[in-house]
Amino acid sequence: MEVDNTSAIPVNQESDVLSFSEERMLFISEYEDQASRAYHIPLALTLYDGVGIDVLNRCLGWLMDRHEILKTCFNPELLRRKVLPESVVEFGAITVLEDFKNAKFNLNAGVPVRAGYFEDNNHVKHLIFV
Repeated sequence: MEVDNTSAIPVNQESDVLSFSEERMLFISEYEDQASRAYHIPLALTLYDGVGIDVLNRCLGWLMDRHEILKTCFNPELLRRKVLPESVVEFGAITVLEDFKNAKFNLNAGVPVRAGYFEDNNHVKHLIFV
């Protein structure tokens, strides 16, 4: 029996009220600049020669389209969340790694994830998710 694991998970339109964890994350990001970084979980992957950035961009879009939390922004005044209809993360080159990892997310206007890549001194590319 074959299972289709490529179809998008349907967006739950009924649940726009924030969970306790989402409320806490939003409160911390609004009022405590340094503490909001506690939610940043960077992941670094080494890319091999021949891996195309355009392919990675499509894969990232597919991943985000499949998981609604990765395309969710929040309204702090109404304590509601909004799932965007499609992924909005741009995947590009990182110039300063520490700034990329530690930059505060604007949860009112954007999604709680970012991705990019950088090339080290040995010309090896690394993919970074935060």
